[in-house]
Amino acid sequence: MEIVKYYSWVLLCIIVSCITVEDDEYASKDIVLAFGEELQTYYAYPARIFETGIDSLLAAQPYASISEQELAYKLGSYLSLLHDGHVHLYTSWGIMGNENYFSDFTPHTIDNSMVYLETYEILNPCLRWGKIRKTPIAYLYIRSFEGNSADFEILDSILISQIFNYSALIIDVRGNRGGLVENSFLVASFFSTSDRCMGYFRRCLDGKQGVYTSWISMNIRPATLRMHLPLIIILTDRFTYSAAEWFVMAMANQSHVTIMGDTTGGGISAPLIRELPNGWLLSVSNTQYLSVDGIDYQFLGFPPDVPVVLDPSDTLSNRDYPLEYAIDWLLPRMR
Repeated sequence: MEIVKYYSWVLLCIIVSCITVEDDEYASKDIVLAFGEELQTYYAYPARIFETGIDSLLAAQPYASISEQELAYKLGSYLSLLHDGHVHLYTSWGIMGNENYFSDFTPHTIDNSMVYLETYEILNPCLRWGKIRKTPIAYLYIRSFEGNSADFEILDSILISQIFNYSALIIDVRGNRGGLVENSFLVASFFSTSDRCMGYFRRCLDGKQGVYTSWISMNIRPATLRMHLPLIIILTDRFTYSAAEWFVMAMANQSHVTIMGDTTGGGISAPLIRELPNGWLLSVSNTQYLSVDGIDYQFLGFPPDVPVVLDPSDTLSNRDYPLEYAIDWLLPRMR
């Protein structure tokens, strides 16, 4: 399957730290023109550029008497108008654009959910596995979809050896801001019961404004034929983003799966990195996605089957209400 891979945060930070441009190489007009051209060519939602007025701002941008640092902040402020968590400008002075994308969201997790767990094992930096106290309910926390596929393949062996011990499973992807789509699809395949289409995607065609590839079907195939899969709840919040949203959508619409929590963050589109003449890096959302029912959840976020949110008073009392609700919802329904 053709998928645009995500650049890791660490790699980008290393690249940005190496960006140095001599003063005599700085030409604001060239940068602004290239910035506008790259944005309009490779951003998958060009209408949004015009709706937010970015095209007019760029056309009116003065080229003289502005330092490179000032220009970096100015272009970053334009990008922030898109309100797209994948759109950034990486410069010598830091990351400009939508670095504060999540500041408007309220997290629906508490500092310590360990109080709900009877056992708890850190499998690797991305995965935690445990058991809910006094219940036959397993708990899987997926912190991120970054890393190698081997980091996630460990789940297959755990399911083979332990899944018969549980009547239900809670998969918690609250706060998971993404990683590699390949990893999210791999994990979804461990919990799928049949081959099925989860949606379609297309990307901007290189160098052609407003032109896209054909729609490409995204199919999920079970990694292992399982005789038993328990009831599964996926816990989500607004910080469930990017590749984590793809995981949620890949798990949805199965009879044994229920999505519970808050709407996801609305960053379905995969990012692409483009380089400007002075070495700055421009990250843009480069793909469009359609669900099987024809909806593009970019900017909207994927809605839960059962909405449950954390009240501010719950945070003060260290109570994980969405997790409690999931447990109480499962207990009378377990096979």
